[in-house]
Parts: sequence; C-alpha cells; structure tokens
Amino acid sequence: MIITNGLVYDSLSGFVRRELRIQNDMIADVSDRLISPATSGEKSLDAAGCFIIPGLIDVHFHGCAGHDFCDGNKASLSKIAEYELRHGVTAICPASMSLPADELKRIFAAAADYRRESCDKQQRADLLGINMEGPFLSVKKKGAQNPDYIIKPDAAVIDELTG
Repeated sequence: MIITNGLVYDSLSGFVRRELRIQNDMIADVSDRLISPATSGEKSLDAAGCFIIPGLIDVHFHGCAGHDFCDGNKASLSKIAEYELRHGVTAICPASMSLPADELKRIFAAAADYRRESCDKQQRADLLGINMEGPFLSVKKKGAQNPDYIIKPDAAVIDELTG
C-alpha cells in the first residue's frame, strides 16, 4: 500500500508532505514521490490534510467512552480499546485505583483474560499491561484515590494481584 499526500514529521523541516510505502504492516519506504500506485499495482490511500505519525500509547488513564478500567470486565475493556484505537492510540496501559485487594485481583484477572483472548488487533488498541497506580502510592499525593486502600509497595501483594 502507498499512502500519498500525508504530512510526515522531519526533524529538520517539521511536517512535510511525503509518501509512504507499507509492506507487511511496516513502513518500507518514505519519499517525496514514490512510484505511482497505478503503475505499481499497489492499493493507495490519499492522506491529504492528515498527519502521519506512529500510533500513540496511552500509559495512564482510568477509562473513557463511558467505561472505567476498574469495571473489571472484558466488555468495558473492549469498548475502551475500540475507542482509543479510533483516536490514534494503538496501545494502552490503563491505571488501577486504590481498591480492596480482592477487587483489584478480579480487575487484573479480567484484564489478563482480555489480553489472552484479544486477537483482532485491527479493531482495538493493544493492552500492553496495567499501570498499577493504586494501591501503591503516597497518601500525601493520593489525589482522588481512597486512602483506606493505599498501601506500601509489597512484592507479595503484587504477586497475588498478578498471579
């Protein structure tokens, strides 16, 4: 596939019009002008007016699109990942809240199940892991976290939660 007319970032010139050739899901060539798709027989996509950037990675969020990561179910995680992908985020690492250990264990198990079963990467952002914000944080910097469930970092608790 050839992507034409897109704006690609160049460290010397900022965003400049370039064409990209995609082969095997990877950028194979970037140029001012590639071989015409009509001549090469390749599919083409006109990206006029669009910026072409690498997929974004969201490393700290609690939810979106009316769903919360701590809902602890695969359906919510799926809706979150679909929404993120539609907005240019190709990989996610949702953040947990400070909650009771048994609730966190259920949430983390649902995320692990979702990751194992999620094979259609074209439809959703990839789940890279969990940003374990809660329960391990400073009470002085707790923000909206429930102080009743904040604990000091403990490898045994991490092992139990990620078992």
